[in-house]
Amino acid sequence: MLLALVAGCTLGRVNERMAYWDAETRQHLPPGTTLSEAQHFFATRGLTLACCVSGPPGAASYHFAKERKVGRFLFTEYDVAVLVALSPSQQVETVRVERWGVGL
Repeated sequence: MLLALVAGCTLGRVNERMAYWDAETRQHLPPGTTLSEAQHFFATRGLTLACCVSGPPGAASYHFAKERKVGRFLFTEYDVAVLVALSPSQQVETVRVERWGVGL
């Protein structure tokens, strides 16, 4: 049983995809990129840049693109999310790459 759970661990794949998205966004989504350019960037890579994710009160709101079911560890399945903060003029301010887990 324990061997089956450990064998199902694919966190390495999650880390690879996070590194991929970090490198791609650093190269292709610099600050000042327009919203339409950012949407095109994700569309050419098979994802949709959607609105909106927000943090605690006063925190920035983000558009996000999510690569689903990238990996798992024990009873948790992970997505990789790319969070894009936009300025009031709809230009990229910052980009963050996160691992989002859902499970027991």
